[in-house]
Amino acid sequence: MLSTEGPKICKGDVNGDGREDFYIGGAKDSPGTLFIQQSNGRFQKSNHAVFERDKISEDTDCLFFDADNDNDLDLYVASGGNEFPSSSSALLDRLYINDGTGAFNKSAQLLPLSKFESTSSVQAADFDGDGDLDLFIGIRLRPFLYGVPASSYIYENNGKGKFVNITEEIAPGLLDIGMTTDALWEDIDNDQDLDLIVVGEWMSIKIFENRSNGKLVDITESTGLAKTNGWWNCIRSGDFDHDGDLDFVIGNHGLNSRFKASLEKPVTMHIKEQSNRSSAFITVTNRTLCL
Repeated sequence: MLSTEGPKICKGDVNGDGREDFYIGGAKDSPGTLFIQQSNGRFQKSNHAVFERDKISEDTDCLFFDADNDNDLDLYVASGGNEFPSSSSALLDRLYINDGTGAFNKSAQLLPLSKFESTSSVQAADFDGDGDLDLFIGIRLRPFLYGVPASSYIYENNGKGKFVNITEEIAPGLLDIGMTTDALWEDIDNDQDLDLIVVGEWMSIKIFENRSNGKLVDITESTGLAKTNGWWNCIRSGDFDHDGDLDFVIGNHGLNSRFKASLEKPVTMHIKEQSNRSSAFITVTNRTLCL
């Protein structure tokens, strides 16, 4: 169910003591929790009051990364689910800035930048090679409008943890891309820069090549993945066959389902967006694993 998209977990050494700590996101009306690892291997809750103030949100993803280039790990927590209308501030993502000791304060910046949206995933990478970490923000759905495509975004970091939406300029293919569930930054063409792979429900596997002109260009058609429509929900990378290059495992809805799909007989969904009375027709082919 889209109302049970969270919570997620992420890990990192937030206080510089050499031990891994972790954050577990909270469900709606439950705060997320940061656990600090002690010298005896046990974990202690920390920063409870900071996260308690945002307990209304459904935590659908989280990421430790250095947002402000001060050599410690800050925390991005994505808000999503399908419990809130698009007018609700409970859909705001949150960026918590680390003071270097593992104490966090919430950034005043409103994220996503343009409107309240149901986020599914956040991935950081220095895709433009300027020395700071930028963000891919995947949007899961339009609240109460299942099936209507949503946009995902590229946020450029100014080097101090302030972000600007540059999607239209460098990755217009992410606009109305679909119902994004997960993404990865990886160098798929061995040209020493990071490309982007995006997956989602009722979507094909999308490949965006990082070009020398700073653009992320949708090359899905040329990769042979244009007809991989599915209910994709996660993606991971690794050299699984030990041949020296990257492979990918992508999680789908699976074959043990009452839905049976093929190229000849795809599953079809009919939707209508009430705002402009337009209709859309979407097909999906169910595949369980891609390498």
